[in-house]
Amino acid sequence: MQMKVNIIDNDLLSIQEARILAENAYEAQQKLATFPQEKLDEIVEAMAQAASSHAKELAVMSAEETDYGKWQDKFIKNRFACEYLPAHLRNMRCVGVIRTDQEKQIMDVGVPMGVLVSLCPATSPVSTTIYTALIAVKSGNGVLFSPHPRAQKSISRVLDILIQAAEGCGLPEGALAYLHTVTKAGTKELMEHKWTSMIMNTGVPGMLEDAYHSGKPVIYGGTGNGPAFIERTADIHQAVQDIIASKTFDNGVVSAAEQSVVVDSCIAAEVRLEFEASGAYFMTEEEAERLGKLFYFKTAAPIRNWPERRQKIWLAGLRSMFQPGRKYCWQSRSMYRKTIRTRKKNFVQFSPISSRMIGCMPARNVSNFCYQSAMDIRW
Repeated sequence: MQMKVNIIDNDLLSIQEARILAENAYEAQQKLATFPQEKLDEIVEAMAQAASSHAKELAVMSAEETDYGKWQDKFIKNRFACEYLPAHLRNMRCVGVIRTDQEKQIMDVGVPMGVLVSLCPATSPVSTTIYTALIAVKSGNGVLFSPHPRAQKSISRVLDILIQAAEGCGLPEGALAYLHTVTKAGTKELMEHKWTSMIMNTGVPGMLEDAYHSGKPVIYGGTGNGPAFIERTADIHQAVQDIIASKTFDNGVVSAAEQSVVVDSCIAAEVRLEFEASGAYFMTEEEAERLGKLFYFKTAAPIRNWPERRQKIWLAGLRSMFQPGRKYCWQSRSMYRKTIRTRKKNFVQFSPISSRMIGCMPARNVSNFCYQSAMDIRW
């Protein structure tokens, strides 16, 4: 007796779906390109209102699915994308005649790019998806999403909400869509398809090289590396509070957060005292070295590749380093391997080996926070 085995190749399914989505989006975008700015604005408003009514639900869903950040902070980000962004875009013209210069007898005319491909991160899946969808439709472009595998349910849910609202307001069917079978092969097919015009990669570095090789224009936004400078005449208390608030927001997954603090040397001691009074902790070189050893292989491979047994050992070692009831200050994405204080001319720099953020929270939360942060370490 012979047994039949049905093997489903998800790569092939994803590639085929990508081709269908690209062809449908191209046809839909040809219709969308004829819409006046007023009609596009009407669709954008409908999308934003629909997403806003689900902002809390989507925040909770994304935090639970990805295990990144805090849902309360994601709720704030979602509301920002649904409320502030549409208000900012409301009086902006993106298609048709944008401005004229009667004296020089010239005018600027906005023309859509075509069909965009968007890759959204797991760290801020909902707010980034809303943002990208709104600006794409505002400018008369179709947009196809390849959801991040770690946030697929959240991104799919918000896109279903946006699609229903947009098509109910007149958006051509297929102009806004997403891959349901998500694979790297399918995502590459979207990027390389002849009917897609531009790629927007937000925080998905693993697909960046493929995006560059697609031959299409690429807009990439990823981990930032911005220092904060506290000048001698600054309100030190306010500056420190702002930096800590920025670093701890959503457990530090916002890539725009500051990565280091540069201070006028004449106020360096006062700034340090203010940080410590606010719960920050400056690690010694020994502590930083011990923490760094927990986060990296000798080959500098990220911790996400460790077997589960090693992860448990790592977490146990991490817990042993921190004292309950105390707050600590650390670098979340690359962490501190070495915390140094260097003097250069008139400045003192509190410099971590950088990637993402300094976070401050009670020690009881350190293990879970550092664990989820370490999962995205880049050397």
